[in-house]
Amino acid sequence: MTTKITLADIQRTIDGVAELANRNRWKSNAQWTRAVNNGLCRLAQSKGLDTCARSCASARWREYLFDVLCLETRDSDVEGQPQEYLDSPLVVECEWGNRACITHDFEKLLLARADVRLMIFQASGAKRAEAIIEHLLNYVRVYRRSATGDRYIFAVYCASTDSLMYREYIHQLPERREAKAA
Repeated sequence: MTTKITLADIQRTIDGVAELANRNRWKSNAQWTRAVNNGLCRLAQSKGLDTCARSCASARWREYLFDVLCLETRDSDVEGQPQEYLDSPLVVECEWGNRACITHDFEKLLLARADVRLMIFQASGAKRAEAIIEHLLNYVRVYRRSATGDRYIFAVYCASTDSLMYREYIHQLPERREAKAA
């Protein structure tokens, strides 16, 4: 069973958190993080996945490797190993700090093997958000283990417009040119 988590699923989830934040006039990044984690855990669980996350009452396990880790598992027959990991459809990092902090967290996603790598952060506006995304995508483009089809989703809160923007990137390896025979 391969479970798909789509950009539309993620947008619905995070947009729902934004509506809640606006209604309740949240001022704290911690409130956003907790609500995003909970929303993403519920999304994953609705698709039959187990989750690891901090500040998420419904997560099966506490935070492990990433802010949110969604796993397809099955019971194991091996003594002392209660479950086996079959797949990781979604890994998430959520960072509200500056570009250096965002980059640090993104580097974890770069190393992840998952169907979707989701990076959530804030920027002063859309232009700044795009600059940060391009900065992060340069890491993807130079990393030797990046593969065609690697999927990244960026969800960015733009402070100047009090809105969210999303960008999906699917990596394509550059075409190799064959050397011409002399």
